[in-house]
Amino acid sequence: MEDLPTEFDLVVLGTGLPESIIAAAASRVDKAVLQLDSNAFYGRDWAGFRLQDLRDFLRSCEVPAADVDARDVSHLLQAGECLVTLGRPTNSISNVEEVIYIKDDVVETDIAPQPRQERYRRRSERHTSGSSTGSSTGPSPVNTPVDDEAFPLPVGRKQFTFDDVLLQSRKFSLDLAPKLFWTTDAFVNLLKTSNISRYTSFRLVHSVATFLDGRIVEVPFSRSAISNHTDLSALDKRKVMKFMQACMERAANGDANAADLTPARFGDYLDTLKIPILTRRSIVNAIAMCTENTSTAKAFTRISRFLLACGYYDKSSSPFLFSIFGCGEYPQYFARISAVFGGIQCLNRGVEVFVLDSTKSQVVAVITGASRIACKRLVIPVEYAPVEWLGGGLTERNISRAILITDTSIFPKRPSDVGFMRFAKDGDELGVMLIEASYVTEICPNGYFVVYLWTTAVTTARADLEPYVMKLFEPYRADRTGVAKVLWASFFNHKSIRLATRDADQSNRSTQLPANVKLVSGPSGSLDYEDVLKESEELFAMLYPGEVFLPRVPDPEEIIMDGCDGSTVAASPEEEAATALSQPEASALIPANDEEGDE
Repeated sequence: MEDLPTEFDLVVLGTGLPESIIAAAASRVDKAVLQLDSNAFYGRDWAGFRLQDLRDFLRSCEVPAADVDARDVSHLLQAGECLVTLGRPTNSISNVEEVIYIKDDVVETDIAPQPRQERYRRRSERHTSGSSTGSSTGPSPVNTPVDDEAFPLPVGRKQFTFDDVLLQSRKFSLDLAPKLFWTTDAFVNLLKTSNISRYTSFRLVHSVATFLDGRIVEVPFSRSAISNHTDLSALDKRKVMKFMQACMERAANGDANAADLTPARFGDYLDTLKIPILTRRSIVNAIAMCTENTSTAKAFTRISRFLLACGYYDKSSSPFLFSIFGCGEYPQYFARISAVFGGIQCLNRGVEVFVLDSTKSQVVAVITGASRIACKRLVIPVEYAPVEWLGGGLTERNISRAILITDTSIFPKRPSDVGFMRFAKDGDELGVMLIEASYVTEICPNGYFVVYLWTTAVTTARADLEPYVMKLFEPYRADRTGVAKVLWASFFNHKSIRLATRDADQSNRSTQLPANVKLVSGPSGSLDYEDVLKESEELFAMLYPGEVFLPRVPDPEEIIMDGCDGSTVAASPEEEAATALSQPEASALIPANDEEGDE
């Protein structure tokens, strides 16, 4: 392994999204940055994987980490220094259960197609509609056996085997923590103003829906959609328009959170409007994304955000964008910026211990690969902090997630695009989120669809989410109702530990956290990146007060190399900002009628 420099301004442990954003921002202001990750891939809990790589990774999460004998590094210490051992986190992913709904002849250990005679030999040994693996505690949902002769595949439906799916493994890009972007998102704006958008492309989410009375209901989010809604009378349409207009006016006046909204409970407020029940539930479930017990002020804020993001690219466009190639690429985009401006990224290389200067209460170095790397500042994930550094002030949230591969879309109006849906869930404002994407997003091959679901965990992910899966899909071999078929699924619980508060003096006073150490959180269950960006900006301001957060990256033709005649004059900061904001949409958005993809 090539020797690293022995001193850095900033050492970042991990290549997750907030870690990579901070590393890129520090590199852009000429700080020497080192990013270390013990994993063999970028992204940590924010990563994206090919199908087989995802299966292997999730299985590895169920294997306890082996104890590693600590090596003697006391000879690397100087006077007044002591060693601090990293926290020993449990895997953030647990209760992994893989379900193969295709009645096929492949066992769970198969990672490649088997010889035909071997496959036929195994066919007689497998007579269930699904097989599962995992080490979760408690009973798993029972798979109902399906008789092939009683329920043959309908004529014309594409025939699948799990071998077929595995052969396409390299064409899948599956995220551990999928997200959407608001069209007016501050994160999207950061991509534009920093010029990181050169690496990215988006696709509009064309279907926004909720699940009501056993069916998928498209949500009318534009004036034309409300006008054309067949379930609303002319009077009801005027009521809905008036309500939407009131939300927009409050947002324009900056008082969407005003305390004068009465009644204080959103459900009681809707009672006064006498909106039809179907439209009312659509507003609560899919537009405000809340419950009827949510405060009216909070619901108005969410509705205003939804409506302001609608029509950003055209009058009928939805408020959401989905990233081409998925969200798992974003840690690499930011790490790439860090590398371009001098940062160093090392995979398969973690930190063994921290070196603490007891007199200053600061981490002055890290030990990695038996080498001492001096650092002025240190950024680490919360779970890697020693217990004595944390104290109180932590919140832990467990998210149940599912990743599905299906054979067709559940959104009939735009079956080859991107759709979003939210299920209402009693007492939980998160509800159950669902994103469906087709091959046009480059996250799966043509002929397949990827569906993500997540919700606040109650028990295991499979127990929490499989009932919702079965409301929308059938196992592949079943054909009682003719609905979309699920071919494969992986369920897992995803734990996120976050700091509840941060003090302005750059540390948490209730803990023993060294003054030059900052902690970053894992992915939450939120739909967007708002919390990630807010945390990254706050931490960067603490690390480097007064420095600009991620200034624009110049294009290659704008860079003047040493020895050039300087005929190209660099733009002023004002000109750079104007350029970045005036040309975002054309480069960042793939048109709706672009039907490119793997054939």
